[in-house]
Parts: sequence; C-alpha cells; structure tokens
Amino acid sequence: MMKGVAIHITGIVQGVGFRPWVWKTATRLGLAGTVQNNFDGVRIELYGDALGFFQALENDPPPLSRVDSVATIELTGQAPAGFRILESDRAGEPLQRISPDIGICADCRKELFDPADRRHRHPFINCVNCGPRFTIIEGLPYDRPNTSMRAFAMCDACRAEYANPADRRHHAQPIACPQCGPRVEPADWETLWLEAITAGEIVAVKGVGGFHLACDALNATAVSKLRKRKGRASKPFALMVPNLDWARSVCHISGAEEKLLLSRERPIVLLKTRSRFPTAENIAPGLNTLGIMLPYSPMHEIMFDLFSGPVVMTSANHYSEPMIHENDAAREKLGSVADEFILHDRAIANRCEDAVCAVFGDQTRVFRPGRGVAPVSMPIEVEQSVLAFGADMKNSFALAHHGQVTLHPYIGDLAHPEAEEILVRSIARQLDVFHLKPDLIVCDHHPDYFSSQLARTRAARDGIPLIETQHHHAHLVGACYREAIGFAF
Repeated sequence: MMKGVAIHITGIVQGVGFRPWVWKTATRLGLAGTVQNNFDGVRIELYGDALGFFQALENDPPPLSRVDSVATIELTGQAPAGFRILESDRAGEPLQRISPDIGICADCRKELFDPADRRHRHPFINCVNCGPRFTIIEGLPYDRPNTSMRAFAMCDACRAEYANPADRRHHAQPIACPQCGPRVEPADWETLWLEAITAGEIVAVKGVGGFHLACDALNATAVSKLRKRKGRASKPFALMVPNLDWARSVCHISGAEEKLLLSRERPIVLLKTRSRFPTAENIAPGLNTLGIMLPYSPMHEIMFDLFSGPVVMTSANHYSEPMIHENDAAREKLGSVADEFILHDRAIANRCEDAVCAVFGDQTRVFRPGRGVAPVSMPIEVEQSVLAFGADMKNSFALAHHGQVTLHPYIGDLAHPEAEEILVRSIARQLDVFHLKPDLIVCDHHPDYFSSQLARTRAARDGIPLIETQHHHAHLVGACYREAIGFAF
C-alpha cells in the first residue's frame, strides 16, 4: 500500500500536449500512476512524492495549456507499475475548453523545409504544439474520432509517433504525413500558385478556417480586379507578408506589435504605415494603417517560399455574405471571382475568420475574435447555463456554463440568410458539444433583429426564461465590467 494523490485539472488541457507532458514529468520524477482525458478536463493519479510535479505544473506547464483549476484528493492503495496514459473517458461534467487553432511551430517549420524529413513540404504538417484545433473539432473530448481528421487513417509511421509518449506528436489529433494525410488539389498546386500569382491572377485558396482570395499585393491591376469582382469598393484588404522585415519596411512596429505578429495566434495586426508603396491606396483607401499578418499554416509557408512578395489575403465571399469554407460552395460561388482554385480534402467543421487585433500601449485589443484567438473561454461567476445570442451586426454569440463563458468566433452581419443559418448551426453544435440545455437566454431588445427573434422563438419553444437587454447598455457593460464608470448616449 502506498500514499498517492488524485488530481483533477480544468482549463485548456486537451489538444495541447498535456498528457505527454504529465507522462514525461512523472517518469522523470520516478512517480507511478495514470493520466486520462475526461469530459471535464484531465485526471491524474500519482503515487510517490508529488511535490516536484506540482512545482513543474506551476513553473513549466505545456506551452499551449492554460490551467484554470487544480483539485486534489489523497489516495491510499496499491501503486501501479510505472506511469501510463489511459484512453479518454467521457465521464464528468462538460467543463472542457476548446483550444483555438495554433500557427505552425518552429519545429514543424524546420521539418517542413528539410529534404531529409518524411514530411518535407507537406502542407498539413503539425504536432501537439501547433495545427488546427477548433476548425476540425466536432465533439468532446478532443480525440481524433471527434474531429474531421477521422476521415484519414493513420499510416504505420504516424501511428507509431501518435502512440509514443516521448514523441512530439503523441496524441496530436491532426497528425498526418504525405502517405496518409489530406491532399491538395491539384497535385501540382505549387506550380499553379507561383504561375497564377506572378501573372496577376486571383487565386481562391482553402486554408485552415475557410477560403481566402489571394493576389499579388504590388500588382495594381490584380488588386483592382479583386475589388471589382468581390464588390468591395473601399473596405481595406488584409495583407499576408513573407516576413517581419517586409512589414517593417512599410509600417511602424513596436515591440508589443512584433510579439503579437509572431505569436502562436498569428492574427491580423493593425499597424500604422511609415511609407507608401504603389498599391497602398487601393489596398487601404484613405487610411494610415495596414492590416498585416504573417504565414500561419504550413501551406502558407510553402506559398511564400515560392513567392516572396506581399499578398492580399482576404476572406473568400461576396459582399455581406459569410466566408466560404466548403469546396463545392467555393467552385459554385467563386467562379466569377477567382481565376484559379487550390483546394484540399480536410473538412472544415467550424469556419473561422482570421482574428483582427491592435496594440495600444502594451495592451492587445481584439477587434474581431477569430482564428487563433477564438473560441475565447474565461472564468465567470455563473451558476446557470446562459446562452447569449448577440446582435445582428458583427454577430458572435456566447455560452456561459460551469464557471466559464466561451465567446464563439466572429460570424458576421446577419443580413444574409446564410449567416443566419451559420448562427443557428453554430449554436446547436456548441450546445451539443457541451451537452447543454440553457437555463437562461439573453438577447438584444431590438424587435427586428434576427438574432433576437431566434432567441424569443427558442425561449418560448423550450420554456426557457428570456432577458432582453438594451443594445448600448450591453456595450457599456462589456466595456466597463471592471471598476469603471461609463456613459452611453
């Protein structure tokens, strides 16, 4: 018989290499026991002196994790031989957080361009420290059968990496290689990309969270053609640039802004311009700022290895319509916009626009919660499960339950029927993922908003109490929820 401790950890602890980290730490410290993913987090049993484990958890946790709570119970029993990682269990309450998508890590980027590596120039390379998360997840716990990657059977080499706790790809759910992973269409897509972009053509590219429309940002004819075809008369385009040096050549970049550009989230960052370039006025008409992001996926890295200039990278949609994320819809709706298409066969379970951020002083402000940033989960004092539908312009919704609130990624304006359908489907999926029925529904007081009508209908149908809040009051509360005074006019 031996004394031990059972540990229950909640937070962002799935899909971020948490179990392999626990295995390595426990093995290094000579501890016996088990670790297991549950619906409500991670459960660990340790036998031996666990002080060193708790010190490591506090000082050197997995880099992509976020620990929200740690609960412990003393154990007395027969210690198992060694330390094992158990299969996931769906037991428990739905406390799990869904991790946002993570930009390519330095290790995967190095392998991507290593001719001797078996994943050389594989556009879907990833490991436990990077790759898609929210955009492929369909259910919890975050295991491969609950993602769109279940369509791809792992080859023997990938399966061996996936099963090895000492490997960087242990239980990396999107693990793939050229032999068993998703494929890009056409097969010669690298040649197509280089020829099309240098010829001034518009290319529809399927990315992580949806399709982008891309063109050479320094080709005035191409930029004008994209504006005309997309029906975007004056709103600024975002740029994806090859490296930080190019961004510095046209924009002022502070230390905090550089850190944000290079972060694992890789958002679009709004930067003040320092010099104009020939197409600047057509990219951001009348503005002294540019929205710039760096490559965040392995496919982008390959694209900029071939073409070293800045590229307009804007959401693939027609004016006021949602971002397109399915291959058939792209071919159907973008035939009059794009000259060429680069597709792949990994399904996007949850479409997700690029996040838009800016830095004020040393504080980051999120203007559009999207890929890399959302879904955002934060602790909140709430005993009921609350579903808040959001407004009709720049819609997003929020779900509060079990001491947390999760803000869904940006959906867009609900003036288009497809955006309305996205809101309906996204809410249904979130409730299904967390196995929830709301105790309370909140909506905007506006009588004509689609989001409010949907909320009223659902509340009446399911017998759920409804709170309607005045629009500008909600803005004020959102801005001043800490110790502050605000005015709304």
